[in-house]
Amino acid sequence: AVRLAAEQAAKNPPPNPDATYLLYLRGLAGLRAGKGAEAAAEFQKILDHKGRNWGPDYSQAYLGLARAKALAGDRAKAKRAYQDFLALWKDADPDMPTLIAARKEYAALN
Repeated sequence: AVRLAAEQAAKNPPPNPDATYLLYLRGLAGLRAGKGAEAAAEFQKILDHKGRNWGPDYSQAYLGLARAKALAGDRAKAKRAYQDFLALWKDADPDMPTLIAARKEYAALN
């Protein structure tokens, strides 16, 4: 996935390499490649600029950050990111697969 994303970016360089969706995709690619620290850095870029990045990927970035921190072995920061994600999703339908998965992952850290 990382190689494919790099090839596509080389063929069609994005006008803004720090666009939220590109940061999010790079974070997901890092997770899939097992690179927790690199993935966390991409998700953190989204979270560091809330005003510019507010949208559907913003809350998902907390979940990505939580998963990346857990992958990297930083349980404390992973827990905090899960808590932030769950706070944003507190009014979501309880049967949403993303929410169910996040709750299970968070419970597994405790």
